[in-house]
Amino acid sequence: MGHNKRIFLELNGGHAVSANRRPLKLVPFSNGCSPILIRPSLPLAAAMRLILSIPLFLYLLIAANMVMLAETSSGSLLNILLAVVPLPSGRSLLLTVSDAFIIAGVLSLYVETLKATRTSIVSVVDHGLSLLVFIVFLIEIMLVAEVGNTTFLILGICALMDVVMGFTVTISTARRDLAVGL
Repeated sequence: MGHNKRIFLELNGGHAVSANRRPLKLVPFSNGCSPILIRPSLPLAAAMRLILSIPLFLYLLIAANMVMLAETSSGSLLNILLAVVPLPSGRSLLLTVSDAFIIAGVLSLYVETLKATRTSIVSVVDHGLSLLVFIVFLIEIMLVAEVGNTTFLILGICALMDVVMGFTVTISTARRDLAVGL
């Protein structure tokens, strides 16, 4: 059978769906003949799994490199003021690009910890990519002068914690699943 496998369709409220309940698109011919069936090339769920398998720290690494390696005559882009938030005490909270990176790193760490609770092949790929991202952070902080600052160091430590927590949570989850299955 192979590639010539038949797709069984049913009309569900006027929409064509395959045997595994994925929606299919019917495209009519311009001459008014019966419609042809077009299957989506990459289902939405598979595309989302691919996007979720990429560590968020990779995006932070790329953004940090773009900001820190940019040359400006007025100094570092990390010190640019993004917002001034007045506080009830009368003081103002100053938010710089550096602060935004640190906040994004902490939030990314939370999301990556949630992603580590999955037990699938995608989580193994995610852990491997997280380890590679941490290695790039480590190499860059030692060899690239422009990223030798505390913001990049904190992001690198967050990437390290992502690797450690990812493996720890996955092993604990797998051990619990194994104990439940016995």
